Amino acid sequence: MKKAFTLAEVLVTLTILGIVMAVTIPVLNNTRPEKDPIYYKKGLQTIQGAMSKIMDLDVVANNVYEETGRPLYLKGLNICSYFVNFINTSGKTSCGGGDSSSSSYKSPNFITTDGLRFWGFEQEFTEPEITVYFDRKFSNNELKNDKLTKPRDENHKVPGLALTIRYDGKVSIPDEDKYEYEKNLVAQY
Repeated sequence: MKKAFTLAEVLVTLTILGIVMAVTIPVLNNTRPEKDPIYYKKGLQTIQGAMSKIMDLDVVANNVYEETGRPLYLKGLNICSYFVNFINTSGKTSCGGGDSSSSSYKSPNFITTDGLRFWGFEQEFTEPEITVYFDRKFSNNELKNDKLTKPRDENHKVPGLALTIRYDGKVSIPDEDKYEYEKNLVAQY
């Protein structure tokens, strides 16, 4: 006599497995950390690390102007070309001159090997600070549905998190009120 499972036993087993999965999957989805704080911290650390190396270069140390009563170490420098030397980039880099309008999320200056996209780095330090942007690489579907980016006001580039790089190499969040989202991310870690 052959021993086998009956159709009823198989259906009961599948029903029990379905109930267990229905209870478990939402719990597992809620335990994953939010991605934006993790990527913001990673991008911030990437920029800070590269800036500390750039500030140690002779070309930066010798580029001192006393026009404002303080040295403008980075004055006139396009830091994009220096950045790509100190981070692990993936693919083509674009460090043309000009203002930040020539790069964007879809046309970044560079993409790191861990998928962070950076733009706004082609600016020269004609002001005491520049604002640069970065974000993780989104799939076309994520960009279309915009489910992973948080809503920001009309002044924000979406996607895109902002950081300020000062003439002395310090990296921080822009002071303006429109960057509350970034300030909240920093508070989370």
